[in-house]
Amino acid sequence: TNNGLDWTILGSSNDDNWYNSNTTPGGNCFNCPGAQWTGTEAQLQEYSYNLAAISSETNVTFRFVFHSDQSVNQEGVIIDDFRLGGSALSTEEFAAADLKIFPNPSSGIFTITRPLGETQNIKVFDITGKLVVQEISLNADTASYSLDMSSFSRGVYILEASSNQTKIIKKIIRN
Repeated sequence: TNNGLDWTILGSSNDDNWYNSNTTPGGNCFNCPGAQWTGTEAQLQEYSYNLAAISSETNVTFRFVFHSDQSVNQEGVIIDDFRLGGSALSTEEFAAADLKIFPNPSSGIFTITRPLGETQNIKVFDITGKLVVQEISLNADTASYSLDMSSFSRGVYILEASSNQTKIIKKIIRN
């Protein structure tokens, strides 16, 4: 909540459907920082957390820290469809499904299509959160936009599309 000066762990391992371990280094865990998810589930797991405690904040940054050690050789972790929702967010203007990005993955040129009727701003961030494509403003009558990322390194990027009432986050892959 203070631009990364300090970090607060959300919730506890006692919360339903949230992280499942408070183990810290020592014992049977070489590299556990505490407040983590553990396990060897073969199926994708969904987790959720009620953010009511920070609902009055005007600027919140989320950070995920990954720890492992040299003896771990399992599938790993993904974060997909990170969503914020609730009555404070409006979806009246357009839904996430209305914003389309293709091809994805792409060798560099992404086509963005969206409904007409509202000015929308597009930004692209690298996986570390660094802004790599400055804000592009699409006026209300622009249905399609060609985003050229052919000069960028291969990898995963985060596209943020925002308007007066909504913000949509989509993952794009430059291959």
